[in-house]
Amino acid sequence: MPTYADKTIRYYYTNTWKDQLTKIAVVNNQDNEIIEEVLYDFIHYDELGNPTKILNFKYKNITYHHANLEYDGRQLASIKIYNSNIEDETTLVETVSYKYNDQGIRTIKEFIIDEEIIKTIEYFVDGDKVLKETCNDGTILDYFYDIDNKLTGFSYNNNIYLYIRNIQRDITKI
Repeated sequence: MPTYADKTIRYYYTNTWKDQLTKIAVVNNQDNEIIEEVLYDFIHYDELGNPTKILNFKYKNITYHHANLEYDGRQLASIKIYNSNIEDETTLVETVSYKYNDQGIRTIKEFIIDEEIIKTIEYFVDGDKVLKETCNDGTILDYFYDIDNKLTGFSYNNNIYLYIRNIQRDITKI
């Protein structure tokens, strides 16, 4: 939490789900009073902690009115993106749907506009590893793993890209 000479920024989360931010507040260090706060009520959650609605949803560098996220159990089944020209009227812009194999690994991602599938990405897996993804536009990505089955990079458009990791094994660069 950043601290300044006269102010502190505090982050508040729900009691049930510790990863659901509810507000950010700027607090006066002298009297501990909130100077300014921003409520994070633009993400709605279900009882399992899954986000179900996101207001001011940013997608493809455009901010839309909202997106509804639908689940099949714990698996994301679809994201429906809506725009709004006037209050209380929304228009479905695009749907992104997901399909999974019996192990819960995503195998298909489809982009749908006006009930027509405009793009399909298929994931080819071996156990829990994605080996390749292909798109109906001709794009192909092949993924590489090391001897410990850790993802090390991928090939795209006849170029090989390798991941650089920090000591915690987080990918920090490509």
